[in-house]
Amino acid sequence: MNTSNTSSNPQTKLTQGLEKLKQTAPEDVVGLNAALTDLHGALEDFIRWQLARTAPHLRSAVEDPKTGWKDLLTHSQAYLGFTEDDCNIIAEAEAEQNAFQEGRGFTYSYTDLVNYAQFVQKWVKGSQSGQIYASAPPEPSRPWDDREYLFRPQPKPWYRSTPVLFLLFFLLPPVWAMLILTDPRQNSLVRGLAALEFAIVLFLFAYFFLPMRSSYRNAIDDLWRRISGVTTPTQVLDTIPTVPPLDVSPPSLEIGPATGTASACSIVWVEEPGDALAGKNRSMVWVDVIQARVYGSGMTNTQFFDLVVEHNPQLTADGNVFQVGKTYSLPKCAE
Repeated sequence: MNTSNTSSNPQTKLTQGLEKLKQTAPEDVVGLNAALTDLHGALEDFIRWQLARTAPHLRSAVEDPKTGWKDLLTHSQAYLGFTEDDCNIIAEAEAEQNAFQEGRGFTYSYTDLVNYAQFVQKWVKGSQSGQIYASAPPEPSRPWDDREYLFRPQPKPWYRSTPVLFLLFFLLPPVWAMLILTDPRQNSLVRGLAALEFAIVLFLFAYFFLPMRSSYRNAIDDLWRRISGVTTPTQVLDTIPTVPPLDVSPPSLEIGPATGTASACSIVWVEEPGDALAGKNRSMVWVDVIQARVYGSGMTNTQFFDLVVEHNPQLTADGNVFQVGKTYSLPKCAE
């Protein structure tokens, strides 16, 4: 590298990079990459120039453009006082620049680039620049250099602070989950926990607040009966007339209770308003109303579930839930 070439002056590239960063919007990845190119180039020129000055026996090697970052960082640790963390920061910036040039995207945020600019400025301007770059014309004072607040780590918004997140975790878990999922700085374990909690909240909301949940419950009941081995009820009761019964009840229905304390009854289906049953499904109507009214007939709950739909086809359209303002045909023992 020619040390008298002002185009390679790290101060010049640093100033250009800071100006580009100042004029670039946080979402402009092309502009951010251009700023990174100048900042990274300024640091590279500084390292090569400083190594040539500090370790003269390395001058020809470090001024050779073919000497890559791996060797430069090794020499920087040995002669310039770079730490392992410093080398990792530089290697990450180099990988970011190569990824953009190869079309693999740009993952640096605006804050990441400002922090890297602060890192470069610490080395380039923290050195005895008057001795190193004596052959280069002095750079004019820039307003950017006085705006140190731009190089401070960006503070978190108050609603993402640790105390607020701690309270939200117990008081408003869905809000906590949303804040964690939308914060790219959170680690994968915490984000996974937030995703699980958010999924549980959605499930509970769907179960308790979405309509037709009684239909889901009936479907679960039907599935459970199938798993338990309950067979489909016989069609003996299908022949029960809907008109007043004859004096002699059908033999198939003359089933008395096990205790023998009540006489057998015959089933009759009568029209009744559904206002008192509104919002109840078949299981609830059976337990609350029908079971006592058909006591002694031998009718089971599974038989009632099937027959009430046959006598009231509108129940299917309503999700097997009784509605206000509708009339239903319901069974009871004939008097």
